[in-house]
Amino acid sequence: MYKRMLVNTQTDRAYKINNTWHGFNTDIERLTSVLCKNMFPLKMIENIIGKYLFKKLDNTPCETPKTKTSIS
Repeated sequence: MYKRMLVNTQTDRAYKINNTWHGFNTDIERLTSVLCKNMFPLKMIENIIGKYLFKKLDNTPCETPKTKTSIS
């Protein structure tokens, strides 16, 4: 449980401090490398990051063009 929460927290941190996908990807690659060196299973890391991104991208509001309505 603690390992899962660590991966989730660090993924959330990387998501919040980066303003580009390139920066986020770089941080996730670095995080994955460090965690693997500390004997975290790669499958678990990828699974948690995937779930995190699915939640974030699924809840992102879509920009839809607003149409003006006139009251006559």
